[in-house]
Amino acid sequence: MGEAARARSASAGGFLRDVAWTLGGSAGSLVFGLVAGAVTARLLGPEGRGTLALLVSLAGIVSLFFGFGLANSLIYFVSSGRHPLRDLLRLHWKLVFATTGLGLAAFWSLAGAFGGAVVGTATPAAVLVAGWLVFETLFVKQTSAVLRGLRRMPEIAVAGVLRQVIRVVLTVVLVAGLGLGVTGAVVAIIAGGLIAVAAPLRSLLVPDVVAAPGGGGEPVRIGAVLRFGALDWVLGFLWFANLRVDAFLIQHFLDSAAVGHYSQAAGLAEQLWLISSAISAALLPNIVARSPSERALFTARTCRTTALVLALVAAPGILLAGPVILTLYGREFLPSVLPFQVLVGAAMALALRSLLAEYFRAQDAQRVSIACTAVASVFNVLGNLWAIPRYGIVGSAVVSMLSYGLDLALALAAFQVSSGLRAHRALVPTREEIASLRHLGAAVGRRLRPATRSG
Repeated sequence: MGEAARARSASAGGFLRDVAWTLGGSAGSLVFGLVAGAVTARLLGPEGRGTLALLVSLAGIVSLFFGFGLANSLIYFVSSGRHPLRDLLRLHWKLVFATTGLGLAAFWSLAGAFGGAVVGTATPAAVLVAGWLVFETLFVKQTSAVLRGLRRMPEIAVAGVLRQVIRVVLTVVLVAGLGLGVTGAVVAIIAGGLIAVAAPLRSLLVPDVVAAPGGGGEPVRIGAVLRFGALDWVLGFLWFANLRVDAFLIQHFLDSAAVGHYSQAAGLAEQLWLISSAISAALLPNIVARSPSERALFTARTCRTTALVLALVAAPGILLAGPVILTLYGREFLPSVLPFQVLVGAAMALALRSLLAEYFRAQDAQRVSIACTAVASVFNVLGNLWAIPRYGIVGSAVVSMLSYGLDLALALAAFQVSSGLRAHRALVPTREEIASLRHLGAAVGRRLRPATRSG
């Protein structure tokens, strides 16, 4: 990628377009993801939903372990514009198939060794099929990473929506129609991801793209790609463990139904991440394309604006938690209400933490993020070991909120030391930013009022 192209992509307009496309895709994924979650919960019930959550969590841990942090490494090296595109694409395909083989073997070995502790009440058929969640996760994630590095956000957005639509349709057919239970729900997730990514995958395989020199002239050094990926791998594994260890500890101390209630609350709270993920998806390539002096200011402005938007979205969700969960999932999921209200705060903290992680990643300083998340992970495990036997899933939710808050606080302190900016500049919106958001809301309201009157 030439300097002119990098300058355009680093502009405010380029960043906002990337965010808009990703946010649009995230909104569509949110709608159909809620439908998919509601359909799955009603068809499987708390125990079946809990077993599905354990299978997906195990596949996620294995995928993270054998992904070796290569997704973000690919984003970094593709977006830097220093290397031939065709060489990066060839490396991508080799890495996908090498890591998938290792991941499949590990998933089935862990399921066989630990049984119900990691797969709940899943049948052998469900465990066998669920192993392919590892392939789906690695394949989709690394292919999307190349597309993100190329800033092809529209294709990623469409694929994300299509993934959830396919999952809804297949869940109804396989679980309700054919009675395949958890196995059918797993097949729906796998097929949704693979089918949705087929179109953008095809665009990467056409001869013009594969043969195009693209990028700069520096040779791709596999050692540099693996080194960057290894640091990101450590961070990602700690992050995922910090995020999902609670489900396995709840299964250990309580039962699959409790995991079902908790995972439904967590899944609903994590919908906030559709906003922060849209911003984060565009953030890394846009930070990398900026000069070192601009990176901290750009990151701080992005963080505080995101914090304001998340607060405005989260407030009504907390207030309406009871009616929403009753309507979407039924009366048997009402124990999820209080954990959800607590986990909204946890989700907000981790959303802002993810944006700071992109800053440290762009600085090639993942060690800072690793240290912050390692401390928070230890607190999370010890806190859950103490809280779950005493306070159940509500105690686990409180520990998660404190753990993610600790991670964010440590990262903000490191950001202040690294950038020289006060930490509050990444959290507290300026008066001008609040006024701009208020004016935007007023403008939207004026546009909606005539339509409402005419309707």
